[in-house]
Amino acid sequence: MYCSDAAATLGLGQSFTATVTFSDSTTQIATPYVQWTASNPAIAVVTRSGIAYTSGKGTANIFASLDGISGSTTLTVQ
Repeated sequence: MYCSDAAATLGLGQSFTATVTFSDSTTQIATPYVQWTASNPAIAVVTRSGIAYTSGKGTANIFASLDGISGSTTLTVQ
């Protein structure tokens, strides 16, 4: 599962997209199906639809997982 790194301004939301690549090299957007979490809720909280709402400055890891497959990215809030 792939999610790209992002930067956001404090007080604004940042949208994330989760893309899954299958063994036959096809891809599918999995954003609405994954479980999203943030490593530091003081920096950001992620909704089910993949939008991170920022609440503090700093860096948080954003995790996406689905059926034992996972991916992560970094969100930097300025």
